[in-house]
Amino acid sequence: YSKLQHTRTFRWAGGEPFISRSYLDLWEYIVSLNNQNLKNVIQTNGSYLTKKKDLLTAMMPYISQLRISFDAGTADTYTKIRKNGNWDTLLNNTELAVELSAEFDAIVSADFVVQLDNFKEIPHEEVYPFRNYRFGKYVKY
Repeated sequence: YSKLQHTRTFRWAGGEPFISRSYLDLWEYIVSLNNQNLKNVIQTNGSYLTKKKDLLTAMMPYISQLRISFDAGTADTYTKIRKNGNWDTLLNNTELAVELSAEFDAIVSADFVVQLDNFKEIPHEEVYPFRNYRFGKYVKY
């Protein structure tokens, strides 16, 4: 990797990357390389960001985008869709990601997969419930 002269971007998705031993090992390796030409796009459900804060902080210089799956606009719908999910944990973890991303050139984005249980909460400019709630301009929708 140290011979890379051009930026390479890796996309991490499938399951929850922050609990995948393989992904965690690879991310620790990426951090150890200290190669600014390696960038990462990480898709996460956002549940483990605080628990993995040290690694997230170390990875942040190498993250171009952190995509967090909200999949709901309310706590009730989130609980229905995300079994064992906690809306407040998601919001707190997103807030952490936003704070860390402000120090680096990383984008935090909120993803929303349309489903039967959430289609009435599809985010758009006028009604997205947490657009200015905590994250303001830092989260891309």
